[in-house]
Amino acid sequence: MDLPEESLAAKFQISETSGDVLPLAKSLLAAFLDARAAGPEPRILDRDVPPLSWTPGHLLFGVTPEPGAFLLGIWSNVSGEHIDPLAVPDSAPRPVAAFPSNREVVKQMGNELPAAGSVLYWRAGQVGGKLLDWMAGLAFPKGGFQELIVERVADGKVRVSYVSAEVTTCRQEEGREEKSELRRLSWPLYELHVMYAQSLLAGAAMQLMT
Repeated sequence: MDLPEESLAAKFQISETSGDVLPLAKSLLAAFLDARAAGPEPRILDRDVPPLSWTPGHLLFGVTPEPGAFLLGIWSNVSGEHIDPLAVPDSAPRPVAAFPSNREVVKQMGNELPAAGSVLYWRAGQVGGKLLDWMAGLAFPKGGFQELIVERVADGKVRVSYVSAEVTTCRQEEGREEKSELRRLSWPLYELHVMYAQSLLAGAAMQLMT
């Protein structure tokens, strides 16, 4: 989705002169969370959600430790800031699956096309009992990751993108650490998830444009 750059800059009255679009990426995440807060989810999930912070492991919405969503990190190919999963403190709930650092990817991108983004991770919580957890794992994710990206594609114009990955299986192997699998949801659930994410992104865009 392409948007006027001024729409993202206006939310926090950003006056960026370094060419870095990281402030715009932060603005996009804030608008995305605002759009979600205007929907039905907060009535069920949110309890005492703290103000937005850019500290890894910070609760963005939901409940600690679950079901809730937390900030994994932010990145920019202009400043070189990157996602470092180890920056999430031990006191914060951990992601349900390992997430690699994007440091090398950020380096390879260079700054020909200024880009930045934010990554959040979420935990779905337990259904209750091994059998019910196993049945739920066949169709419903245990948690996952979402990324919002901003790229400056032309003077005065930016492109915003949304990426999502769900963890549907967590298994424990004897004598080894728990292993997780990133898989696509079943077709109906996947389409519903995509539609919901698109509605949040559209809601964020509407907030930014007004």
